[in-house]
Amino acid sequence: MRRHLAQSGYDVAFFNRTRAKAEKLAAGAEGQDRPAHRPKRQRTADAVITMVADTPDVEAVAVGKNGVVEGIKPGAVYIDMSSISPRATREIAAKIRPGAPTCSTARSPGGPAVAIQGGLAIMAGGR
Repeated sequence: MRRHLAQSGYDVAFFNRTRAKAEKLAAGAEGQDRPAHRPKRQRTADAVITMVADTPDVEAVAVGKNGVVEGIKPGAVYIDMSSISPRATREIAAKIRPGAPTCSTARSPGGPAVAIQGGLAIMAGGR
């Protein structure tokens, strides 16, 4: 997904908790040391997308110490594309403080092979 967004002209910064995976993704994008890292161009980002393994990981990356909501501009959209329950999504969204980003959820059935080919269909919901 990162590669397709960058090839389409979007300015992309990314974070991965595993350094080896981050280095593999690095070509053509700005890597970050933690989710809340705010490179100059990210301070104006209209959206931040996360996609991690499970609920505790989403919570840590989104609203934990140095999480996404600490480094995203007010009024931006935070979109979680992880496969977690709707209940967990609502609970995490409730932890996002007023004036922070709008929280939305999106799912992309198809898996890595479809993503690599650029064929994901994304279904989203939120305010």
